[in-house]
Amino acid sequence: MKYKKILLIGLAIVMFNISVLCAGGWFNNQYILQDPDDSTRLAEFDNKFQVPVVIDVEHHEIHEGNTYIIDVSTIGTSVDFSFKTSSSTKKVHMIFQWAAESKAHIELYEGRTWSAGSGSTATIYNRDRNSLNNSQIQENTTGTFATNMFLVVNSTGQAGGNIIHDEYVWSDKKETNRNRDINEFILKVNETYVAKVTSDDGNKGLHIVLHWYEHTDE
Repeated sequence: MKYKKILLIGLAIVMFNISVLCAGGWFNNQYILQDPDDSTRLAEFDNKFQVPVVIDVEHHEIHEGNTYIIDVSTIGTSVDFSFKTSSSTKKVHMIFQWAAESKAHIELYEGRTWSAGSGSTATIYNRDRNSLNNSQIQENTTGTFATNMFLVVNSTGQAGGNIIHDEYVWSDKKETNRNRDINEFILKVNETYVAKVTSDDGNKGLHIVLHWYEHTDE
């Protein structure tokens, strides 16, 4: 009798678990993954391969309206962007893409200065064209740093700073890739930067693109 009761209890537990799995859709190819911090947040599984349906962080940030892009092209000896990160808690996760008609190199300066009000401007675009979010990156074409969805192009009077990244190409018509795993920089907050592409073969076609998202650490 004692073992019969234990068996019945065990069978009841098994049947309860099966009912929970059925309710959750496990036997109808509707797999559900629950967020342990929020029971209302559920992730579906792919019916064919039975793996969670997920997107990477960069793609998620696009959907959140926190991803931005800016680019500029020229025929000349160099082209650059000058900007300052904000002092907010949002950190800039940036990658640099560039192309050159001939031999060239890119340099990323940290802590560099330039003449306020110099150069021209280019527009920052949010990659979610439905979002009203603005980038927290700042420019100082008016003499003081301000957030206004522009960056300074080809500022003058540049001086100082440290080169924290440089990359050379020795062949014609080079274009770099956008592999975030190996190219991403998390920039310092409240710091100035200059990203500059220089031709090593006289006046040539040059192109520079900055891709970034802005994220507050948990």
